Amino acid sequence: MTKRFHDKWGTAIQETQFPSLDGHSTLTSTKYANGSVQFSTISQPLDVGDEEAKKPTSESEIALKWQGLSELNPDHGLSNIYEVLFSISFGKLDQKPTPDLISEIREEINEKAWKRIKRHLSTLGGEDDEHGHRRVFLVAAWAQLFAEPFGEVWLAAMAQHAFYVLEDDFAFGYFTAQLDQKRENETHFLRGKKSLESAKLGGKVRSSIVKPETESTLREVKRLVGAGHSLSRSAELAHRNGFGTSPSANKRLWNRHKKGD
Repeated sequence: MTKRFHDKWGTAIQETQFPSLDGHSTLTSTKYANGSVQFSTISQPLDVGDEEAKKPTSESEIALKWQGLSELNPDHGLSNIYEVLFSISFGKLDQKPTPDLISEIREEINEKAWKRIKRHLSTLGGEDDEHGHRRVFLVAAWAQLFAEPFGEVWLAAMAQHAFYVLEDDFAFGYFTAQLDQKRENETHFLRGKKSLESAKLGGKVRSSIVKPETESTLREVKRLVGAGHSLSRSAELAHRNGFGTSPSANKRLWNRHKKGD
């Protein structure tokens, strides 16, 4: 059973309770969020008494150990997306004001589209935006309009929207996994891609150097064959005359040439 609520200080609290694998105890996962501060706990009572046993749990769920791993809790993803969003003033004290966000979005879309956004914002909360859902949506809308598609800012903004507004844990996890992948591996990927492109360029340069030498060797072997020599004798004589790296290489070159005709 999952519950989401806020305490009087504005801290968002999400509690999930479910029986452990052995069925003798109950695990409680509690996640706390207040602004940029994120914590989570997994607790398992040592002794479940009668009162504890009466607490509602989901009988259809079983807790496995992976569900307590910190990287699989929202803390890891939230810390990453806030790091990205803070860097462009979307989460700190000197953050981009909401009116500025609205102004930039309105300049980019037509009036009809803005009216639809206003109607949607009204479903996310009042003007005071108590839970921050209106601003989270506006950040995501801004990112869709102005950030590089599928870049770090885009992924972070969409992950935040999935978690807070849609409460879609799967989408949140996928967005943050892609953000992890991009931040940790994309540099190596791009470096490898650059190396491959450099290798291809090097191959083209080598080919441009070797090609004239190859053509001159073919002309010499062709001249000797035309003069009545066998292919083996022509390949040997061409090498003696300074063409090709060896008689056998000259012979293979000729055979490839004739095969391609």
